[in-house]
Amino acid sequence: MATIGTIDGYGAVFDSPSDPLSDGRGGEFIEEIDPHAFDAALRSGGDVLCLFNHDPANLLGRTSNGTARVSADQRGLHYSCDLPNTGLGRDVRELVNRRDITGSSFGFFCKRDNWSINPDGTLIRRILEIDQLLDVSPVTVPAYPQTAVHAA
Repeated sequence: MATIGTIDGYGAVFDSPSDPLSDGRGGEFIEEIDPHAFDAALRSGGDVLCLFNHDPANLLGRTSNGTARVSADQRGLHYSCDLPNTGLGRDVRELVNRRDITGSSFGFFCKRDNWSINPDGTLIRRILEIDQLLDVSPVTVPAYPQTAVHAA
């Protein structure tokens, strides 16, 4: 199937705070990602999906067939994806071009993290090592405001 262009962006930005996240018990915490958190997961060569809003029914590409590419650089977790010539691909491209969608996210299983409390009482979770990187996704509401996505 032909592609209609690409999107690229950052699913995570290192050493940058997330928006407040729910701890599932009525509390909140801030998450940060260590610059080496993705090293082992990326070395493993596992298939990483590019999804819209983390939804497996909204597949845009995947690393195993080369339609998506994922790497870590000094800023964070970078990805690019060749958009499929489908309704979803065209919709995502249009929403990104209009800047209705400006951020990205990532799905993962955490292997190692560290919890601390700032002097102001804010609970901080620092992701130290990702066990498995599942997906990178352009999203309507990113947890990390510093993430990005652009269409080419």
